[in-house]
Order: sequence, then C-alpha cells, then structure tokens
Amino acid sequence: MINLQVQSELNEEDNHGVSENLRWLAAGPNMAVPSYRSYLIKGIKFNIKAQDDVRTTQNSGVYLLAHTMQVASAKDKNPILSNTGFYGVIQEIWDLDYQKFIIPVFRCDWIDGTSGLVVDELGFTLVDLSKIGHRNDQFVLAS
Repeated sequence: MINLQVQSELNEEDNHGVSENLRWLAAGPNMAVPSYRSYLIKGIKFNIKAQDDVRTTQNSGVYLLAHTMQVASAKDKNPILSNTGFYGVIQEIWDLDYQKFIIPVFRCDWIDGTSGLVVDELGFTLVDLSKIGHRNDQFVLAS
C-alpha cells in the first residue's frame, strides 16, 4: 500500500494533467541511498536483524497480510482471492529520496510459508528464520 502522504501528493495535478510528484517518481530516486540500523515509524522503532543480534530487546520481525490470488496447482482453473500472511525479518532499512519526498523501505528475508512456519498446540505461530523464500520480492514499504 502506498504511503498516504505520497498518495495524496500524487493526486495533485499541474496544468498538463500530470502531477509534479508523479514526474519525480518517474525520474527515479537519488542513487545515493542512505541506510539505517534502526528507524522510527509512527512511534515504533524498527531494527535490522544485525542490530537485534547484539541487543536483548528485538524488533526486526515483520508481518505482511496480503490480499492475493490463490491456486491449488498450476492446473487449477478456479483461483480464489484470500488473505495470506507473510513473515519476515528486516535486513536493511533504506530511504528512497525522490527530492520532493522520501519513502522508507525495508529489505526483508521472507520466510518460506510451507517449511518455515509451524503453528503449535497453543495456537502460536513459530517462525524458522533459516527457511528463506520469496527471494525475488524482498522489499516492503515501511509503515
């Protein structure tokens, strides 16, 4: 989901029907991308995993609930829309600077949902951080 501030800025149009912010997005971000070990978003401090490894309190875990199309197999002719949860750990935190606005993003290692998740007898979800999947979709908007 696009950051609400960015979304509202995209809706502002100039006299040619194209918003100035959309032009900044099309030009791409600054190539010098700052990275952070910790980042404060809406009063919550997120850490990268390397930062958590040397601390007693940890907050590098992320959960994403996505509304996605699900199929039982490649031959399934009846896909359904459903909510799917993804668990991950933050490896890097970046600020994408588009000159007019900055978009924070997390680069995450996402856990393989088939072999890396187990729900125990009490209903707790146990996540095996060594079972990494979804390597092609590592980024999520920080929100």
